[in-house]
Formats: sequence, C-alpha cells, structure tokens
Amino acid sequence: MSTGEIILSQKLRTKGLVILLSCVWVVVMGVTTYAASVATKSSSTIYVVEAVMTLAIGTAVYFFSSVVASVRNDSDGPALVITYGLSGKVNQVFTHRDIVSGVAARYSFAQMGGYGYRGSLKLLRRAALATRSGDALDLRLTGKRRFIVTVDDPKAFLEALTIAVG
Repeated sequence: MSTGEIILSQKLRTKGLVILLSCVWVVVMGVTTYAASVATKSSSTIYVVEAVMTLAIGTAVYFFSSVVASVRNDSDGPALVITYGLSGKVNQVFTHRDIVSGVAARYSFAQMGGYGYRGSLKLLRRAALATRSGDALDLRLTGKRRFIVTVDDPKAFLEALTIAVG
C-alpha cells in the first residue's frame, strides 16, 4: 500500500450534536439578551458572557459540523485518524505504535458521559468522541490511556487496523 492510502473512512453522524449546540446557543442568547434588557445599569459583563459563549459554541459547531474517522496507511504503518471541521486541518492521529488493543462495544448515552468530545487523553488518560449512543471503537492506548469513538462498524475499523499491520 502506498503512503497515506485511506483503507477505511466514515463521516460520523454529527447532525444531532450540531442541532443541540445551536439550540444551546439560542437559549444563551435569549437569556443574556433578557438579562441585559432588565439590568438597571449597563453591564458589560453580560456582553462579555454573550461574546464568549458565541465564540465557544460557534467553534464547537464548526468542529463538529464534519467529523471523519478513517484508517490510513502512512509511511510508518496504519493509523486511526479523526478529522474535525470543514477544512479538515484539525486531526487526531493514533498510530499503530499508540494502539495497544481495541474492541468493538456498545455504549449508551450515560456510559459515554454525554455527547461531544469527553475527557482528555493528556490529563485524564481517557477520552471519548460520542456523536450518538450505540456501536463504538474502544481503543486501549500506550500509557494506560483509552479512547472511544462512535462509528457504525467498529469491527471493520479494527480489521482495517489489523490488516494494515499484517
């Protein structure tokens, strides 16, 4: 296989997450606008909160508007690559050296800890990219870390990572 060849790719279902984030944004805007209208004094704090929340939610909507999970065969072997955003310039890469083992599993909303990107591989040694409940690829990584991503066919991802190694 040539370097950078995509073995398997799936665009994750993020429409519900984007709609949820958009609804949160509408609620935040409504609350801050109402608070600003009833404030007796002009409070710049309300406008700062509104601006920060708009920036944060807008950034999250951008990154979750397109999320693609793929197995790619790079020059140093297979890798699971998660690409975020419409530009595809933000990537999370797990090379075959990072992956100790993996299993296909089913997780509920509660088991995933909610939707979105949960946790931190650096701080908590555990993270999950949950765009829905159900089938997921559960990877054990070096350094006693764990990463879970919801994909339609986790067994196919495991097979693609294994075949590329062999």
